[in-house]
Amino acid sequence: DEDVEENDGNRFRIFISSIRLLNIISMSSHVCSDATYKLVWQGFPVLIVGTTDLNKAFHPFGLAIYLLKPTALICDATDAIKNDFKNVFGYSYNQIMCWAHMKRNVENRISHINDKDIAKEILEDIEMLQLSNSTIIFKLASTLFMKKWKLNNKKTDQSILEFLNYFDNEWLKSNAGWYEGLQLYVPNTNNALEATNRTIKDVGTFSER
Repeated sequence: DEDVEENDGNRFRIFISSIRLLNIISMSSHVCSDATYKLVWQGFPVLIVGTTDLNKAFHPFGLAIYLLKPTALICDATDAIKNDFKNVFGYSYNQIMCWAHMKRNVENRISHINDKDIAKEILEDIEMLQLSNSTIIFKLASTLFMKKWKLNNKKTDQSILEFLNYFDNEWLKSNAGWYEGLQLYVPNTNNALEATNRTIKDVGTFSER
């Protein structure tokens, strides 16, 4: 099977197999995979995929030659996902924080603010921040956001200070990729993937949760 996109010189994928090798898949319960950069064809790493039997002998499904250089990772704030992706692809991509996931977390935390009218205003400002169409605008707007609410907190409401510290540490310093302008033509939520996961859990398993 071959899938080559001639319009993009940076993408190349080819999988070599046979009917006999593919038939092994129906008899296997696990998959073994490894990529090697010591075996390289025209600059592309080779990926071997297969399974093993009870005697630990390897049976290949096929051989793939590919190149994958993603420009963005869309995920929630799970460190395991972010760290593993970084270990594989380095730092040459944008880490996009799922806006839906981020907003749910913010709404949960902002509910602890004593003054509900102020909490509503802060949330509206955060929603405006999310619409920033460039990194420069987002950084400037988020700086003004923090200054605004620290100055407006004249009564020194501790619940507001705690939220601002949380927001600054979690969503401006650690996971700041939740605004529209980080990367064009890339979705800002993982809703489609989460919907698929929900379908798998609801239809494909007996789990109640």
